[in-house]
Amino acid sequence: MGNHSGFTLIETLFSLMTASIVLTLCFTGMSLLRQMKPFEKPMTDKEIMFKQLQSELMLAKEVSTDHEQLRYYKDEQWFTLLLDRNRLVKKDGYEIYLYDVDRLFFEIGDYIFLTVCQGEKADRRIIGVYHDSE
Repeated sequence: MGNHSGFTLIETLFSLMTASIVLTLCFTGMSLLRQMKPFEKPMTDKEIMFKQLQSELMLAKEVSTDHEQLRYYKDEQWFTLLLDRNRLVKKDGYEIYLYDVDRLFFEIGDYIFLTVCQGEKADRRIIGVYHDSE
Protein backbone atom coordinates (compact mmCIF):
# COMPACT_ATOMS: atom_id res chain seq x y z
CA MET A 1 0.00 0.00 0.00
CA GLY A 2 1.36 3.26 -1.08
CA ASN A 3 1.22 6.80 0.17
CA HIS A 4 -2.25 8.24 -0.49
CA SER A 5 -2.29 12.03 -0.74
CA GLY A 6 -5.55 13.96 -0.71
CA PHE A 7 -8.62 14.40 1.48
CA THR A 8 -11.13 11.86 2.57
CA LEU A 9 -14.80 12.36 1.85
CA ILE A 10 -15.49 13.36 5.50
CA GLU A 11 -12.77 16.03 5.50
CA THR A 12 -14.07 17.49 2.23
CA LEU A 13 -17.67 17.66 3.51
CA PHE A 14 -16.54 19.23 6.77
CA SER A 15 -14.54 21.95 4.98
CA LEU A 16 -17.48 22.74 2.64
CA MET A 17 -19.83 23.00 5.61
CA THR A 18 -17.42 25.32 7.46
CA ALA A 19 -16.95 27.51 4.38
CA SER A 20 -20.72 27.81 3.84
CA ILE A 21 -21.27 28.84 7.49
CA VAL A 22 -18.53 31.50 7.26
CA LEU A 23 -19.94 32.90 4.00
CA THR A 24 -23.48 32.98 5.42
CA LEU A 25 -22.27 34.90 8.49
CA CYS A 26 -20.35 37.36 6.30
CA PHE A 27 -23.36 38.16 4.09
CA THR A 28 -25.66 38.44 7.11
CA GLY A 29 -23.22 40.80 8.82
CA MET A 30 -22.91 42.98 5.71
CA SER A 31 -26.69 43.29 5.39
CA LEU A 32 -26.97 44.26 9.07
CA LEU A 33 -24.28 46.91 8.63
CA ARG A 34 -26.24 48.46 5.75
CA GLN A 35 -29.36 48.72 7.90
CA MET A 36 -27.58 50.50 10.75
CA LYS A 37 -28.27 54.20 11.03
CA PRO A 38 -25.31 56.55 11.07
CA PHE A 39 -24.52 58.25 14.35
CA GLU A 40 -26.50 61.41 14.87
CA LYS A 41 -24.49 64.48 15.66
CA PRO A 42 -25.15 65.95 19.10
CA MET A 43 -27.47 68.94 19.33
CA THR A 44 -25.89 72.38 19.58
CA ASP A 45 -26.73 74.90 22.30
CA LYS A 46 -28.82 76.84 19.80
CA GLU A 47 -30.87 73.79 18.77
CA ILE A 48 -31.49 72.94 22.43
CA MET A 49 -32.59 76.54 23.06
CA PHE A 50 -35.11 76.44 20.17
CA LYS A 51 -36.57 73.17 21.51
CA GLN A 52 -36.84 74.63 25.03
CA LEU A 53 -38.63 77.73 23.75
CA GLN A 54 -41.04 75.64 21.69
CA SER A 55 -41.87 73.66 24.81
CA GLU A 56 -42.20 76.83 26.88
CA LEU A 57 -44.55 78.59 24.45
CA MET A 58 -46.69 75.53 23.76
CA LEU A 59 -49.02 76.36 26.67
CA ALA A 60 -48.79 80.16 26.53
CA LYS A 61 -52.17 81.88 26.54
CA GLU A 62 -51.36 85.42 25.37
CA VAL A 63 -48.31 86.41 23.35
CA SER A 64 -47.12 89.86 22.27
CA THR A 65 -43.88 91.34 20.94
CA ASP A 66 -42.18 94.62 20.13
CA HIS A 67 -39.69 92.64 18.00
CA GLU A 68 -36.90 92.93 20.59
CA GLN A 69 -38.68 91.06 23.35
CA LEU A 70 -41.53 88.58 23.61
CA ARG A 71 -44.10 88.65 26.43
CA TYR A 72 -46.34 85.70 27.15
CA TYR A 73 -48.81 84.61 29.81
CA LYS A 74 -48.47 81.11 31.19
CA ASP A 75 -49.50 79.48 34.48
CA GLU A 76 -51.16 82.72 35.64
CA GLN A 77 -47.91 84.67 35.32
CA TRP A 78 -46.33 86.96 32.72
CA PHE A 79 -42.89 86.13 31.35
CA THR A 80 -40.59 88.05 29.02
CA LEU A 81 -37.92 86.73 26.67
CA LEU A 82 -35.28 89.36 25.92
CA LEU A 83 -31.64 90.05 25.21
CA ASP A 84 -29.67 90.95 28.35
CA ARG A 85 -25.87 91.34 28.22
CA ASN A 86 -25.54 89.14 25.11
CA ARG A 87 -27.75 86.42 26.57
CA LEU A 88 -31.29 85.32 25.76
CA VAL A 89 -33.02 85.27 29.13
CA LYS A 90 -36.50 84.68 30.52
CA LYS A 91 -37.69 87.10 33.18
CA ASP A 92 -39.54 87.06 35.84
CA GLY A 93 -37.06 84.75 37.27
CA TYR A 94 -33.79 84.66 35.46
CA GLU A 95 -33.45 81.65 33.20
CA ILE A 96 -30.66 81.88 30.60
CA TYR A 97 -31.42 80.12 27.31
CA LEU A 98 -28.43 81.06 25.15
CA TYR A 99 -25.09 82.88 25.51
CA ASP A 100 -23.13 84.99 22.99
CA VAL A 101 -26.16 86.46 21.24
CA ASP A 102 -25.60 89.69 19.30
CA ARG A 103 -29.19 90.41 18.22
CA LEU A 104 -32.71 88.97 18.62
CA PHE A 105 -35.79 89.55 16.53
CA PHE A 106 -39.27 88.20 17.33
CA GLU A 107 -42.10 88.10 14.78
CA ILE A 108 -45.72 87.07 15.19
CA GLY A 109 -47.92 86.01 12.29
CA ASP A 110 -49.62 82.63 12.16
CA TYR A 111 -46.47 81.40 13.88
CA ILE A 112 -44.06 82.90 16.38
CA PHE A 113 -40.60 83.29 14.83
CA LEU A 114 -37.31 83.98 16.55
CA THR A 115 -34.23 85.18 14.67
CA VAL A 116 -30.97 84.82 16.62
CA CYS A 117 -27.80 86.51 15.35
CA GLN A 118 -24.45 85.31 16.62
CA GLY A 119 -21.57 86.95 14.81
CA GLU A 120 -22.14 86.63 11.06
CA LYS A 121 -24.69 83.81 11.41
CA ALA A 122 -28.42 84.42 11.71
CA ASP A 123 -30.79 81.56 12.47
CA ARG A 124 -34.57 81.98 12.13
CA ARG A 125 -36.93 79.32 13.48
CA ILE A 126 -40.53 78.82 14.49
CA ILE A 127 -40.81 78.70 18.27
CA GLY A 128 -44.59 78.61 18.59
CA VAL A 129 -48.01 78.86 17.02
CA TYR A 130 -49.93 82.08 17.54
CA HIS A 131 -53.41 81.62 19.00
CA ASP A 132 -55.54 84.73 18.98
CA SER A 133 -56.92 85.20 22.51
CA GLU A 134 -60.24 86.64 21.28
